[in-house]
Amino acid sequence: MTLSQFLAIFSSRQKLCLTILVGALLLSLAMYRLQSQSYSVTLLLSVARSSSDETPDYKYDQFYRLQADERFADTIVRYLGTEVGKRDIVTRADLSPLDASDFFEHSIQASRLSSQIVTVSARTRTIRAGEKIAASLPEAVNGYAASLNREARVGNWFLVVPSDSVIVEGRFSWRLAVTIGLLVGLFLAFWTALGDHFLKGERRELR
Repeated sequence: MTLSQFLAIFSSRQKLCLTILVGALLLSLAMYRLQSQSYSVTLLLSVARSSSDETPDYKYDQFYRLQADERFADTIVRYLGTEVGKRDIVTRADLSPLDASDFFEHSIQASRLSSQIVTVSARTRTIRAGEKIAASLPEAVNGYAASLNREARVGNWFLVVPSDSVIVEGRFSWRLAVTIGLLVGLFLAFWTALGDHFLKGERRELR
């Protein structure tokens, strides 16, 4: 098949291809419009110590200290991934019943970026709820850390220092919706036109 013959397949099916393309665009825009309003709140938690007391374990170029910080950062990640962690955050944030219910429906995304830095992202229904979550989250983590140290009573214990939070709209943009609609529409139009061409060719051979 020559290039001109290949292009003729789509040229003769312009109406079909345009219908599929427009349909895919309209569907993607409808999905964009039907999104519920949401916001994404992100902040960094830095692992620090409640004092600067020297202990024998933290010599040798701070290797053991960094190792301990790394393990505590992993503990933070696991704590935030539990329903207990989410409940502690909501309790401290004093959210409305609707905001609290919406918050519990989504998981908190937490991961360790380095030995002492944890990034945390969560979805909320309103900007105000996002601000409350950003304020209560480090309080909940530090409260959990304090409960771990309740029996040991170690002076040089862990605490987390939060960064300023960043709150952005959680819905995908109309530009992304249009881009996805175009790509999906072109893909479907391409294979539908080819399929129609070969099916008609087979029908002619059967005759």
